[in-house]
Amino acid sequence: MEFRVLNSEQYKQYYHDFTIRHFMQSYGFSLVYNSRGYVCEYVGVFEDEKPLALAMLARKKILNYTSYYAPRGLLCDYHDKEVLDFFIANLKDYLFKHRALYLKIDPGIVISKRNFDSEIIEEYPEKDILKILEAYGFKHRGFSYDLVDSSQPRFTFRLNIEKDLPELLAGMNSYNRNILKKPFEELQIIKNDPSTFPDFYQTMKDTALRENLMLPDIRYYENFYNNLRLDQGSDLYVAKIDVDLLISNKRNKIEELKNNISELESSASLNNKKKNRIIEYQGSITKLEKEITSLLPYEHQTPTLSGIITAKDDDKVWIVYGGNRDILKDLNVNYHLYYQVLKDAKEEGYKVLDFFGTHGHPDKDNPEYGLFLYKSKFGGDLLEFIGEFDLIIHPLANKILMSLVKLRRRIKQKI
Repeated sequence: MEFRVLNSEQYKQYYHDFTIRHFMQSYGFSLVYNSRGYVCEYVGVFEDEKPLALAMLARKKILNYTSYYAPRGLLCDYHDKEVLDFFIANLKDYLFKHRALYLKIDPGIVISKRNFDSEIIEEYPEKDILKILEAYGFKHRGFSYDLVDSSQPRFTFRLNIEKDLPELLAGMNSYNRNILKKPFEELQIIKNDPSTFPDFYQTMKDTALRENLMLPDIRYYENFYNNLRLDQGSDLYVAKIDVDLLISNKRNKIEELKNNISELESSASLNNKKKNRIIEYQGSITKLEKEITSLLPYEHQTPTLSGIITAKDDDKVWIVYGGNRDILKDLNVNYHLYYQVLKDAKEEGYKVLDFFGTHGHPDKDNPEYGLFLYKSKFGGDLLEFIGEFDLIIHPLANKILMSLVKLRRRIKQKI
């Protein structure tokens, strides 16, 4: 076996030899990390010209030292002891020579499936990889439940989309089914049009303000989309509403209901059943009139209400970024947009739709409960990843510098 430092073209070539992989391990995603101030390096283990293990390492400078991060872990068989022994021994030497404080990994290894009360209903044997990594000196950072407690989400919803669409709809919450079965001719979904990036970004800005989140510059999302699209694959979606058409259709419906009332009122026998029908129609008219009133501020406009950016790799599509405007939320455009992503992924031959992250312990008082509830309604499985590990290379320097970093953060927060 031979340990090699690879260039980007070599990494791109050998990456596809691994059948189980995550888009965050791809060359395209390494370019995203480069744009965030990291320098990405690539290493691997080979037997002749056959790759046995690979890693994309995102390096960042910390004073005279460096930190390394391998998003979603190493590309290897964690149960192949011979290869892992050789890889990690050489990886430690490589990291030591580059004055690394530590290497962080968060393998995309699923260890359990849970119900919506977060109770384990199936535990997978891959959980033994935790002990394997600890034996090499990796320190597990615990089984966190919050989204903010780790670099990447430790829980996600994944939906098997190999089933027929009627079966997929049947597996969704009844609320979703009721929304999705209604015709929506006023909805316009635009896919992969770069000119819609400002519209997409507005949905992210509204979401960030609503959820009190930090928001990257629009260039980050453009960079993510462009690099992933050229490599593994990515799609940009925005959903717009033709407000004039929506108002016109609602007014036509009101006229139809008024005609129905007139016919009933002019009938020879106005029995209780017909009277109740008239009351029902009048209630519908009142509801439609209120809906039209809420639409009037946007008359002659086609506002974007929802946006999504996906990533693609292996047999999966991930809904990585999604935002919603704070206007016309009762139209539930985001449900239709998610469903469009699902249909496109299925049509393109992908097997799994990953909703990319959720809180792991649903609690109605938790601010992330709404996100959990929304994603759960699409009928996917709630899966748990193994979590984060740190491999400390320079223990004393790491302890001192991490204390300084924490102190700096506290000072910045106070300021």
